[in-house]
Amino acid sequence: MAKLEISVMPPLIGSPSIGPTNARNIFRYARLADQLGFNAILLQDHIGIEGAETYDCLTTLGAVAAMTKRIKVGTLATPLPLRHPAFVAKAMATVDRISSGRAILTVGAGWVKNDFEWYGLRYEGFRTRIKMMEEGVRFIKACWRDGRADFQGKFFRLSKADPQPKPVQRPRPPILVAGFSDEALKIAVREGDGWFGWRGINPREFSARVKSVDSLCRTAGRRRSEVKNAMHLQVSIARDQDSLRRQAGKWMDLADTKDPHDMLSCGTPSYFVDLLQEYSDAGANHINVVFVPVDKSPEQLRLFGEKVLPHFK
Repeated sequence: MAKLEISVMPPLIGSPSIGPTNARNIFRYARLADQLGFNAILLQDHIGIEGAETYDCLTTLGAVAAMTKRIKVGTLATPLPLRHPAFVAKAMATVDRISSGRAILTVGAGWVKNDFEWYGLRYEGFRTRIKMMEEGVRFIKACWRDGRADFQGKFFRLSKADPQPKPVQRPRPPILVAGFSDEALKIAVREGDGWFGWRGINPREFSARVKSVDSLCRTAGRRRSEVKNAMHLQVSIARDQDSLRRQAGKWMDLADTKDPHDMLSCGTPSYFVDLLQEYSDAGANHINVVFVPVDKSPEQLRLFGEKVLPHFK
């Protein structure tokens, strides 16, 4: 089996359809992921989802950083058109300090309208949002550099700013771009350290995006090893088919859904060993998993950590 970085997403969002969440489950999950040897914990970043209880990403990330010892801690994904990059730069530099250099930032253009419209914020068109994301990444990098920072963009500005403290990691914490559009992949190569696809793309489609990134790296003169290929999967795992049907039957019945945000991979450990290998063969360096239903996340995390994770170490 190929070596893969494998990260996990705590149950930060709960709803009647996927189960409840609470602080106890989140923190229990984080400690267990650290103990089991996962590479990273990545938290969703939303402030408004219809019918869901949503814990704040950056606040919770600081707590997770303080209670873990080895595992990297980060976001997937922070929407820069929603969160001003000055606050993101400050929060993630603080997390990097709290964690002694374990922070990872994944940014996005934002796709949940409620995140914006509930709070009177304008939900711009995709082209505007992705331009804001790219400019926000450059803004954050300027904040993290040594010395004072000036930045004059269309959406964001810095004037002789001296944000302190700086992150522990040098030259800075990794920045990945969530998305697999042509625009997102170009930004990942120009400004970032990798990109994240999600459950809507299968290994064959993922491979096509990897080839696009290969070409973009050659054009930009970047070493291919500098840009990570990452994939996010929604997962329900159980020891056997009967247990899986009881746990995830309603999602298994929706296996052919056309909405990529509803797609869920359901299976036993052997199924996930094969699936992760398929993504690895397609060029993935990193896989992130989030477990559904939420209230069964810790049990699924342990099973995945014991039966799937060792195959990719």
